[in-house]
Amino acid sequence: MSHIRKPLSILLVLMLLATMFTGLTLTASAATPVVWLKFDDNLNDSSGNNRNAVYKDGTEPTYVAGNVSKAVRLDHTLLEIQNTAAMKLNKTFSYSIWMKYDPDMLDATYLLLPRGNSYTINAGTGYDQTGVYNAMNFYNKDYPGDASFDVYENPYTASYLTTEHHTDKYMNVVFSFDGTTSRVWIDGKLDKTESLVNADHYGDGTFLPHDGNFILGGYDSSWFVGNMDDLRIYDTALTNADVTTIFNEGKVSRGSNTMIVTLNEANMMVNGVNQEIDPGRGTVAESLFGRTRVPIANFMKVWGAPVPVWNGTERKVTLVYKGTTIELWIDRNKAKVNGVEVQIDERDPLVVPLIKNGRTMLPLAFVMTQFKIDYLWKGDVRQIHIFY
Repeated sequence: MSHIRKPLSILLVLMLLATMFTGLTLTASAATPVVWLKFDDNLNDSSGNNRNAVYKDGTEPTYVAGNVSKAVRLDHTLLEIQNTAAMKLNKTFSYSIWMKYDPDMLDATYLLLPRGNSYTINAGTGYDQTGVYNAMNFYNKDYPGDASFDVYENPYTASYLTTEHHTDKYMNVVFSFDGTTSRVWIDGKLDKTESLVNADHYGDGTFLPHDGNFILGGYDSSWFVGNMDDLRIYDTALTNADVTTIFNEGKVSRGSNTMIVTLNEANMMVNGVNQEIDPGRGTVAESLFGRTRVPIANFMKVWGAPVPVWNGTERKVTLVYKGTTIELWIDRNKAKVNGVEVQIDERDPLVVPLIKNGRTMLPLAFVMTQFKIDYLWKGDVRQIHIFY
């Protein structure tokens, strides 16, 4: 019998250890979204909870080039996320979204959880006297025993965006509330923290019950105009580690090399060294219809990419960089990225590749966005800083 008990004992110990490590693995894993809209040519929920979005009102949504793959384009558009009225939000809530909004949009709600004629949660972005902001606020239950008001408002959490955040590219916004403290991260960095400072004034951090589904795109004529990508909603509070994981999944890589391109100048700076944009030809980077176009061949060489391939019959140029292939046609406002057709500029159909003085001029921002090359536009000096 002793020969039997020992192996059984070892087996039980191994099973216990396996259970312990499984528990540790689950504890260490990232938070799980209860709504996950990737917007890859549809409004389907990828969380497994059957909370698809549907077109509700206004202008019908379209699909455009996203931060990773595709994104939904909203322009005076309302979408409703189904089956969220049954979510029992209590004291914790978070969301993450990648978005690129039109620079002339003044003020807009992009995520709303209704309560009667008001709302339980309201996230928006826009401008005020101090500049661009991204804000999140929500209402909570009245503090017990205080009959002065029906509801109190939790601290209004606003993050003010710099030029680096608000360029013609996607940025990641994450909001989290853990029952006492709200936090906003912009592009993976903690930007703003607000805490309940006085329960007699702010309530106890419990959300008001909501009687509607989440709404995307606007509220009370406050329309979001721009692109949304990879929206994740949680019924838990995200941590710094969660935010880092989410951001790293979708961020554009900022390399250690730098190019500085100045509009209407024939030279550019590459890691501090002056060189011609188009060697021997004097071609400059120029703005046409508000978008910078350049002869791309020397840019590809600097980035370490293969030489662009020109097809004279189709008037097509093909670019390849780090596993991404872009096909662009002269005078066409649509391109193909890894075989998928996308509009070069969803705001302006006049943005097309063109030939000028015998040189093929391509929209630089579109190419860098598809190749996930980070850049920063500095309007005061009319420069594009490129990090690769």
